[in-house]
Amino acid sequence: MKHIVDNVNKLELTFKTIDLEGRIPSTDSIEFLSVEEPYREGRRYSPFVRVRYALNGVKQDKAFPLDVDKGIFLSIDDDVLEKRLRPIAPKIVKILQEQAVQQNVERGGSIRMTLKEHIDDIRNQLKQGAFTNEAEVSQDIIIRVLEVLEWPRFTPKVIIPQYGVEGRRVDFALCHPQGKPRVFIEVKQVGNLDGAEKQLFGYAFDEGVPIAVLTDGQKWQFFHPTGEGKFRERKVYELDLIETDSEESVARLNRYLNYEAFQNGQTVTAIKSDYQEVLKQREIEARLPEAWNKLLQDEDEFSESLLKAMIGKTESLCGTEPTQEQVLTFLKRLERKTEPKPVSSTPDPKYKMPSALPNETSNFSQSPKSQTRLRVTMPNREVIDHYNALDTFIEVIEKLGPEEVMRVHPTVVSTKQFDHQHKSVRKGQYFISTNHGTPQKKGHLVKIAKGLGVQLNVEVVDK
Repeated sequence: MKHIVDNVNKLELTFKTIDLEGRIPSTDSIEFLSVEEPYREGRRYSPFVRVRYALNGVKQDKAFPLDVDKGIFLSIDDDVLEKRLRPIAPKIVKILQEQAVQQNVERGGSIRMTLKEHIDDIRNQLKQGAFTNEAEVSQDIIIRVLEVLEWPRFTPKVIIPQYGVEGRRVDFALCHPQGKPRVFIEVKQVGNLDGAEKQLFGYAFDEGVPIAVLTDGQKWQFFHPTGEGKFRERKVYELDLIETDSEESVARLNRYLNYEAFQNGQTVTAIKSDYQEVLKQREIEARLPEAWNKLLQDEDEFSESLLKAMIGKTESLCGTEPTQEQVLTFLKRLERKTEPKPVSSTPDPKYKMPSALPNETSNFSQSPKSQTRLRVTMPNREVIDHYNALDTFIEVIEKLGPEEVMRVHPTVVSTKQFDHQHKSVRKGQYFISTNHGTPQKKGHLVKIAKGLGVQLNVEVVDK
């Protein structure tokens, strides 16, 4: 290697030199001597190399620039010379491929530690704000990680940038066999992932790829597009190169994107298995409220240990032991909310309600039997059924995604506060309109479901 100081960027550049003498036949008066590949510590190899040559036996100061990814010489102004050099470029690329394979063999089993070192370095650069656009994320993070995961960058039609899908382009298609996409990677600017899932899934659906990755370089979201449900429900895992432990990041990147595992089908098997586990956990979370209700309804099955724990904790706080009946009554009220509550109360601690409840609850104390609530069954069979229709209405919108709901029904969700006559609840950057009775809330949810193309079972039931 030889070192050159770049006085403009104040960087020390290293040029890896690969000897070409005797390996490439001379073309008339041109003899090809070597390839110089620029490399800067902590960054990936550049796709652009320079080819040193001699003309009529005299070594030239200039070099031919070569784009390794495209397999062509660049900036050759002489048409005759360009035509003579055209068949030489693929031969040089092949030599570079062989060199890369040999380097991989020499590295042997050091891939895991090498990946960790790269992740640590990328983390430091992310914290410094080194990557300012999508191109830098693609070149200096994505390709770099793929190289360490043993993806053969110089092999044609394995890593295909800007892969065309029905008139659109996905940033990277990873292929096996060559030319057959099995992974799509969509790249965004750091901190700009919101709303990009739908674009990625449009590509993935058209091609039927089993793995889709959405990343801004820092966050990596792994999806199983051929699963069931909305695209957000098909997210298998998300890692954050800043927040996630380096060892965990190494394990996940190898699990879903390691080239050797990809070739033998292990990556696809892994993401399918992890997706099934996600479904199981989602089903558990959906069934927990139902299990809790059933447990409360049957005192004989109620956990003695839970009762004892509640009794003991209460006694430690006030010095008096409550009866089992007191504890059972309290727990049942938590879920069923059977006692009348003043309008200023907050029925669900997860949600911050407005200072005045909507009209459907204002006369609760006068005619409790006339009051109704919403019961909504989500596409994943989760049942959302709060005592107040407003709680159910808000939770359904949050699970569907306020941004998506705003797109199809902007009179219900907005990024701007509604006027003073139009009551609303703020959730993050969004305002959710609450100035509707229970039947109107049902109508809004039905309209939203139709606009989003999802199936909701919305019922109005008695409290």
